[in-house]
Amino acid sequence: MDLNFKIDVEQLKALPLHLKIVGGVILADLLVVLVCWLLFDDMLSERVAVVDGLRGQVAQLRRQSADFRKQIDQYPQLLVQYNDAVAKGILTEVDRLKLVNEAQDTATRNHLPDLHFKVESEPLIRESGPRFRFDSTLVTFESTALLDTQVMAFWDEVLNRLPAHYQVVEAKLERKKDVDAAAIGEIRAGRPVSLVGMKLSFRIQALRSAQQEGQ
Repeated sequence: MDLNFKIDVEQLKALPLHLKIVGGVILADLLVVLVCWLLFDDMLSERVAVVDGLRGQVAQLRRQSADFRKQIDQYPQLLVQYNDAVAKGILTEVDRLKLVNEAQDTATRNHLPDLHFKVESEPLIRESGPRFRFDSTLVTFESTALLDTQVMAFWDEVLNRLPAHYQVVEAKLERKKDVDAAAIGEIRAGRPVSLVGMKLSFRIQALRSAQQEGQ
């Protein structure tokens, strides 16, 4: 193989000068074409990646546009439902005094002594509009009980009486003491015994129309 290679080299050396020049030019052209092709392939890959990214953005914009069109189509119906709800007073604020009185009755039925409550208005993040006013009220109940089930029954009854637009802020149970001989003796003697401390805090969001504000 080495001999053949040497012979080939010798044959190449023996070629006329003009053939050597032509061969060098052809080889140089091939190298230029190869380099250009590699550069073009890199540029083409980059362009393809850009086009794919743009296609993804266009597809996402089309989906968003379809969602927007759907929301726009539903807007008149939602506006009618909203106006009906405000007109009927469904979203008006809860009667705070009634709520406290009902909670006290519920606590008595569920054997929760010493019910403490606090009702306070909260500053609003949203600004009220000319047609309606937002109202936010924080209500907190604290009491003691003998059993966990009594507390849970109280929570369930109070929250079920609230309108749908409320948010529970805190619901906490705290074990005050264990059921020991002394506690059993107090219970048998008919004296009130508190083994569980509870705290229930919830936020009521209300919406009042201009007509209701004038009432």
